[in-house]
Amino acid sequence: PAAEGVAYFAVVGCLEALPPGTPGLAVVVRREDRTLAVDLEGVEPCHAQAMLGVVGRLDGVIDVTGGPGVGTITVRVPCE
Repeated sequence: PAAEGVAYFAVVGCLEALPPGTPGLAVVVRREDRTLAVDLEGVEPCHAQAMLGVVGRLDGVIDVTGGPGVGTITVRVPCE
């Protein structure tokens, strides 16, 4: 439940940072071994900054792919 809560608030933080009318956003949630992974596809990588504080509370990490335009932000939070 803690990992789910962190993932939820990380995504909300990113969504709040997006400008209104941002098109093409997709959220994919999956389990990777002992990690909860959430991909936000179709966002500017600069919005990862809005998620760092929440994700760090449970030693989670954020990976960013893509250029200065549209990319993917992946949040990984350890869980059991």
